[in-house]
Amino acid sequence: MLSFQGQHFGIITKHEKELIIGPLLQQTFGATFERIDFDTDTLGTFSGEVERPADQRTTAMLKVQHAQQKGIDFYIASEGAFYPHPEVPFLTVNTELLVCYAAQADYTITAISNSFDVTAAQIEVNDWDAVATFAAKIGFPAQGVILHNHHLTVNERMIIKDATTWDALALACKQLLATNERITVMADLRAMRNPKRSAHIAAVAANLIERMQQHCTRCQYPGFGISNAIAGLPCCWCGTPTKAIAYYELKCEHCGHIEQQKTSQPCADPGGCDVCNP
Repeated sequence: MLSFQGQHFGIITKHEKELIIGPLLQQTFGATFERIDFDTDTLGTFSGEVERPADQRTTAMLKVQHAQQKGIDFYIASEGAFYPHPEVPFLTVNTELLVCYAAQADYTITAISNSFDVTAAQIEVNDWDAVATFAAKIGFPAQGVILHNHHLTVNERMIIKDATTWDALALACKQLLATNERITVMADLRAMRNPKRSAHIAAVAANLIERMQQHCTRCQYPGFGISNAIAGLPCCWCGTPTKAIAYYELKCEHCGHIEQQKTSQPCADPGGCDVCNP
């Protein structure tokens, strides 16, 4: 039986995610952990220098593949994404995916979550006052700021990510404005410089650990949990299926066994019904 109790985990990160995930593993499993340094920026950067080579899960597993030379039994890797909401484009979605890979069993447990509570703004500016106003608005210096001039040619591009004080930010602004009259200033999306993203990663890590403790009713492997939400909860007034969730599908990542779990609500608010509230 696969057990995580008292095990040693390698957390693959460049951006201090071991400080978020490691203590949760310790508290739950009495586990030990180490940070596995790998330049994850080679697999994509939020600031645009490197495109991600594949989808989030594939990219997270690429990190595991690179780290396996360490010879550790258990690995944790993550991959985040920010993008406009498909139905409400002015909203930004942060999707965080975490995997736990058991090397000897060649088995992966996955947790994924979406959050709309994000700091992911960016603007173009032409002076220090605009940079300072933007930085203060998003919570600098706790929330990081990145400045760049990507609209120039490749050879002229400059990006400054690690200005952690107002003086350093002012110097970065001066350096970039010397290269072009307009520059881009954006919220840093890296985990250690984005408090809201860090909080989201902590929540997904807690969900991953919960899944690691849930066992399939058929094969008894850990990792049994919600894989899909199915809409269609009937309206409380007319019984028409609505967009509200009717039940969840729970799936085993080992044997593929699926069970259905109804929501706690017997029917949906008529306010969300296309018939009662067209």
